[in-house]
Amino acid sequence: MTSAIQLLRTFDDLGSADFRRFKTHLRDRGAIPWGKLEAADRCDTAEMMVEHYTAAEAGGVAVTLLQAMGLRQAAADLLARLPPGGSPEGSGGRPTGAAPASVVNITASDGSVVHAPTISRCNIGGSVNFSTNNKK
Repeated sequence: MTSAIQLLRTFDDLGSADFRRFKTHLRDRGAIPWGKLEAADRCDTAEMMVEHYTAAEAGGVAVTLLQAMGLRQAAADLLARLPPGGSPEGSGGRPTGAAPASVVNITASDGSVVHAPTISRCNIGGSVNFSTNNKK
């Protein structure tokens, strides 16, 4: 299936407020003028993304924006629908233009439990450190 179809499926799953926020984030990338995006429906937006980016890049851009909006499940669903090797610019699962992951520190009070995010479908090109401070 084409990238436009995959994007359209993702956009159809977004509520109207989230879709409008998505278009605002897309506008901020600068490739598509707001004059075109503002009144665009979901289908037009998908088609414009494929026109202004390559077919392979459009999915990666959408994944990046969805993640930036905190819509991780929508981003993961789209990433799963992208063809193998068609994941954002063959970046090993990292969307086009995505910055390297930053350090995240998670702390909890005594007796608390931290549920860490699941990491899947990615290539890690650096070190990953997990440490615990078991004070008893």
